[in-house]
Amino acid sequence: MWDLGRVTRNFPTVVIVDDHDVYQGDLWGDSGAASPNGVNKEGGYVHEPEFVRMVERTQTAANPDAAPMSELKQGLTNYFTSFKVGDVDVALIEDRKFKSFPTIIGSVEKSGSKIIDKNFDPSSADVPGAQLLGAEQEAFLQKWVRSNPERVKVGLTQTTYASLHTDPAGTKWPDIDSGGWPQSARNRAVEILAEGQAVLMAGDTHLPAVLQHGVKKHGDGVWQFTVPAVANKYRRWWTPKDAGENQRPGAPLYSGNYEDGFGNLITVAAVGNPKISNYDVFLENKRRGKGYASEHLMLDAAQTKDGYGLIVISPDRKTVTFECWPADPADGSPAKQHDDWPVVLKRSSSNENWQQAE
Repeated sequence: MWDLGRVTRNFPTVVIVDDHDVYQGDLWGDSGAASPNGVNKEGGYVHEPEFVRMVERTQTAANPDAAPMSELKQGLTNYFTSFKVGDVDVALIEDRKFKSFPTIIGSVEKSGSKIIDKNFDPSSADVPGAQLLGAEQEAFLQKWVRSNPERVKVGLTQTTYASLHTDPAGTKWPDIDSGGWPQSARNRAVEILAEGQAVLMAGDTHLPAVLQHGVKKHGDGVWQFTVPAVANKYRRWWTPKDAGENQRPGAPLYSGNYEDGFGNLITVAAVGNPKISNYDVFLENKRRGKGYASEHLMLDAAQTKDGYGLIVISPDRKTVTFECWPADPADGSPAKQHDDWPVVLKRSSSNENWQQAE
């Protein structure tokens, strides 16, 4: 917290532990299980449980007390919980620790966590019994959303509950590192949180975006705002070949109703794509003989969409505004939000789902 000390010493602060905090590129924790072969892409924790517990204790000791739950594998503990800020209810959600091993999908061609097999059937990844949040955390969230229905509910998550990712040519890519997999477990989480009209904020170094999840139809789920990282050089893009359905007037090509790479229903409202297109990077690296991974690495700060996000709740609790700000405005100019933001949601009562304002 050294870089953010001026903020964290003056404002209530909570911390969510992610995969890189425990020194892994990706994490499918399977309720605290050890990695079978010490390889993070196969699932489980690579490092010793004593180290993982130390990291989590260091990061989350100042958080509100964790919700009670049964013992996890390797003696790990949970830190998911809920607390109040004024009359707003907040939930800290763990969507890495309980996630099933990716190896249960079977033999498909992968590039890292992304499935690149052109013959891949997304429905085959929805393996029966696969977990995202785990049964006890789901029960905890169900109780949370049903309590104090008059309050605005905000959930803080590690990842976006969709695979908002395209390849260099604009083909939607199933990313098993995202919260869009496993699909049935993702749908349960979306339905539970939608019952309380919660809005979600996601972290990690994923693509900045605002979208509404759907389960049975577009628009029946929760809204989620994935904030940009303050300094993130691993780029992602959402540049699908086709325009989304039911776009708002004047909206960009990549907005509207879609199915993601796993077939999840999403309505995209805002995206912080890098200024240079994914396909341009692909062609340049191909010309220079570089491998795929280098397509994501962009060290020119002028091309990035780094920054931070805010959720602003109106005094009457009927308006929520998602704000997305650059970490360092270029040329010393007055601060201006990233393109597509702010996104304003409105509702007329606490038992009504949020709708994007005109």
